[in-house]
Amino acid sequence: MGPGGLLHCALAPLDIAVWDAAGKTLGQPLHRLLGGYRDRLPTYASDGLWVSLSPAELAASAKRHVESGFGAVKLRLGKEATPELEARRVLAVREAVGPDVRIMVDAVESWSLARARHTGRVLQDAGIAGLEDPVHHLDVTGLAELRRQLEIPIAAGEHLYHLDAFRRLLEAQAVDVVILDLARVGGVTPWRKIAALAHAHRVPVCGHVVPEIQVHALSAVPNGHMVEYVPRSAGILASMPRIEGGELVAPQAPGLGLELDEAAVRRHQVA
Repeated sequence: MGPGGLLHCALAPLDIAVWDAAGKTLGQPLHRLLGGYRDRLPTYASDGLWVSLSPAELAASAKRHVESGFGAVKLRLGKEATPELEARRVLAVREAVGPDVRIMVDAVESWSLARARHTGRVLQDAGIAGLEDPVHHLDVTGLAELRRQLEIPIAAGEHLYHLDAFRRLLEAQAVDVVILDLARVGGVTPWRKIAALAHAHRVPVCGHVVPEIQVHALSAVPNGHMVEYVPRSAGILASMPRIEGGELVAPQAPGLGLELDEAAVRRHQVA
């Protein structure tokens, strides 16, 4: 479970629930209660774009996302034998989605620094819009080196748990975008502190998964950048936040503005 372990993952839903209750008590949607900077944010599709797919399957999946209203997608890379084969996956998606869709990639910490340096240049030439987790999250020096050497934005942070870890990342000028995982950082309360720290360093923030909650947090702060759309909760919700013009719209009902599908919850209940 990482250095934050089960403690942060256990605290997160409790913290989120308290914020949801506060919004409902005050009759305010959470994004407005937290700051209300905007009520929607650009989103990118991240589900079904896995490293296990062939280039053709990956391209078909990306095309379905774009046809559903997304203007950006994020692919997983890191298993091919050469940088050129990694780029072939990107180019297959580009051919399928056209020239106007942003294509980002996530290397899921799979490369050495030398491999990341080489592959990053090849992917940069292939036209990607950003590179996430090219090396291990503790290699802050390596991330900073890649950021200096490449012309594409470098993103990292979803594997970090503590404010001090984000401080080291930001002070090293190692990233262009900070990724925040609500469960790993411990909920909305610590999320806000980390986002404020990133804002002080003039660095935008993105969320990792749970878009139905991240859209509130990201819309509330001035440095909210994009929402990663992985609808893992869709099966137990009456509906997910809607997408308009490539943006995810924060629910306007009080609190999180989410309604559980009670029948689905009962089906998944553990006795």
